Amino acid sequence: PFYSDIAVCNAAGALNHLTFIDLAKQQVGLNGGGAAILVACLKVASVQTFENATGALWNCGLHPSNTGLLLAAGVPSYLARPVPADWMVLEGRAAPVKVETRAGVPSFFLTQLHCNT
Repeated sequence: PFYSDIAVCNAAGALNHLTFIDLAKQQVGLNGGGAAILVACLKVASVQTFENATGALWNCGLHPSNTGLLLAAGVPSYLARPVPADWMVLEGRAAPVKVETRAGVPSFFLTQLHCNT
């Protein structure tokens, strides 16, 4: 089916905002169709659609269980795993990692899961 450019842009924008929520990250990743549609949006000439799709895929890539699913759907690797593996959080548990400090202040990468514990 054909959808207008503005409808595609708005849909990608909605997914970008929804995927700030961890459950939505999982749902878009697990239902490979969502990721495949966002990959198709990366090929659209509209800059805003590209930015919305990139943001949604980046957000989905922040959930550790999505990496393989996103790669299988054709998501570029820099979006399927946008941060180092030791920054990832799953089910409220961070990967064991030495905490880096800058000027004596710990530097953490927090996700929604950290805030809920």
